[in-house]
Amino acid sequence: MQQRRISIFQNKVVKKPAISIIALGLFLSLFATILGVQSAVGLSVTVPANGTNTIDYSSNGAETVLTGYSVTPDNSGDTLLVTITLENAPTGDRLKVTTTTSLTESYGYTSGSNTFTSFTRISFTGTAANINAAFGSSFKYRSAGVAPTSAPRVKLSATLNTPGLAYFSATDHFYKVGHFMATNGAALVNNADDGRFCQSTAASATAYINSYSSIQNLTALPTGNVRCTFSEANRLARSSTLKGRPGYLVNITSQEENDFLKDNLNGALNVWMGGSDGTCNGEASNTQLANSFNYMSDDDLSTRCSYSRNNVGGTTGQGNYTSSQSGGTEGAFHWFDGPEAGQVFWRYYNSPSWTHSDWSTWATSIENTGYNTGTEDANSLSLTTKHTRPNSRYVNWCWTLNVCLEPNNSSNPAQGEDNIVFNWNTADGKWNDLRGTQTGIAFYGYIIEYGDSTAFTGVSSSTTTLRMNQTITFSGWAASSSSEVNSLTRGTSSSGLTVTHTSQTTTICGVSSDPSSGNIQVTLFNPGTCTIRASQGGNDNYLAATSVDQSFTSTFSSSSNTSPTVALVDPRVSFVLLPQLAISGATNVLACLDESDVSGNILSNPVLNFDVSTKGSTETSGSGSATITGDRSTALRISHTRANVESTLNSSTGVSVYVTSGTLNQVRYLRLRIVPIATSSTTGSCADAVSSASSTIEIRPLGLTNTLRKGTIQLKN
Repeated sequence: MQQRRISIFQNKVVKKPAISIIALGLFLSLFATILGVQSAVGLSVTVPANGTNTIDYSSNGAETVLTGYSVTPDNSGDTLLVTITLENAPTGDRLKVTTTTSLTESYGYTSGSNTFTSFTRISFTGTAANINAAFGSSFKYRSAGVAPTSAPRVKLSATLNTPGLAYFSATDHFYKVGHFMATNGAALVNNADDGRFCQSTAASATAYINSYSSIQNLTALPTGNVRCTFSEANRLARSSTLKGRPGYLVNITSQEENDFLKDNLNGALNVWMGGSDGTCNGEASNTQLANSFNYMSDDDLSTRCSYSRNNVGGTTGQGNYTSSQSGGTEGAFHWFDGPEAGQVFWRYYNSPSWTHSDWSTWATSIENTGYNTGTEDANSLSLTTKHTRPNSRYVNWCWTLNVCLEPNNSSNPAQGEDNIVFNWNTADGKWNDLRGTQTGIAFYGYIIEYGDSTAFTGVSSSTTTLRMNQTITFSGWAASSSSEVNSLTRGTSSSGLTVTHTSQTTTICGVSSDPSSGNIQVTLFNPGTCTIRASQGGNDNYLAATSVDQSFTSTFSSSSNTSPTVALVDPRVSFVLLPQLAISGATNVLACLDESDVSGNILSNPVLNFDVSTKGSTETSGSGSATITGDRSTALRISHTRANVESTLNSSTGVSVYVTSGTLNQVRYLRLRIVPIATSSTTGSCADAVSSASSTIEIRPLGLTNTLRKGTIQLKN
């Protein structure tokens, strides 16, 4: 099987740590960008330049060693968190790292579909020396044997490790499970919590403590303890910071993000997340927003909630956003913090014909009655009898008919449920709406998300695009042709991109598209070898293809009753001068000039006298038909009512036809015919001309607008 290869080029996005001398940092960053390499100042990652690696797609299981990847730490002893992601690759294509000495996979990457031996995404920790050793000959791309239709990408990110921290390359955000304080309302100490969680079942508590032992020492509190409430989780998340950015309860906006969190939370159950159908800041409420929130039409509450950005950090729960509005959005779950603050992602209906007025009445009593979607899957997008997902936004409620019917705003007791937990009782990534002060539930903690439009400090990330090779197929032609116009099979590329065709022998043949067949149209001008080249210049996904030439023999001649193309060019002189003839496509031609009627029919009794010259040579007068033969530099000038010109086209001055003004007293017409001949002295026949090589020229005397016409083209004297 023919080997298919792709080449790597890099598209770097580097987020560098702040340094004390800003001007120096800017200079070094600019210098590194100009050179196309990462800055050596601070933590950085390097990926290979364009064409450094080629990927073998020839067979399922074919492996290619990837080179050119490395990390540079601030300090050689630093433990780094590294994430490698394969993006946009064909199904079945994987990466692997076989040398893993002193590297530790992050939670969720020790088993399953993403491990060192086969992954599309992996996170691990280690020193730069051990990481770079893994990036030697042991870093490989494994192909499933199917060339991709668009370019895959490899993304490499690195940062100083914080225990329990997870980096998600698709969002460029960080996540971690936060726990509670020993004293309710206490502030974080050095950005760290006290490791408390609520679980009364001893065996379950011990299992979670053991699973987290390498990250943090945990202590179990009785289920229902006031330290494990939503308000405490929200306060602590918002007072947390990471690498210069504030934390907030996680906003989960895709299946990929949901799966990532499910696999990277060390088994934490019933952890508080973002999202609420209470007030703008997530707290419980079944009253309406004070500024007339429209339940039925508002898909974004950013303006209604009057969100404002706070300073990062602090002990009072300062995070990304707070709201000056009170009142709730019962039945309309929305994100209340982070970049998505204000987005409504799920809305409950009691009836598809509801109006905002109906909701206003319903919302004041719903906390005491509860609701659910019945037999309608609360996650579905197509069924909207009981709910809708504005703008198709993502949800993952725990909903299985007759088993789990969330959200249900349970009214037992009659306080409603305005907040959400993740991993409801099982580490399966399902959501459940709960009351912020719910009793009887084992709350393990909360998920903090870090990330917004401002870059982190101390994080470096680069993405390389695996640019693919393409091949051109261009064949299937006959060995020779005597036809002037030939419809031939066009070249195609394995990429599906359009192939360009050009003639490499322009005196023998030309090429254009054939609109009737979708092939190419090759027009022959002279005998000889005709060569057409098929090319494809590539794009962001594909390298330029190797051009392919296709040749055949042209046996075209005058006997085939065909002729070259004739173009007329206006020389713009002061007297009435017919256009100079610029004849292309043949070296030797016979030019036949006759007076005709408007339709091009040659007159049997011409009255118009005109002169023919090949290079302004001596004039010879006569009558009737005459022939000028020879090279343009030696041929004579002749004055006749009809003239045939046999000429070698080796001069740029062309053949000029001059009107004798004494006889041009009304509109007249000339018929011009061109016939290819073997040499400048060959006797040809005007009857060999075809319509495509004939022109009827309208001639007007000076008093009639001074205009010359050829077909639809106006030529002025």
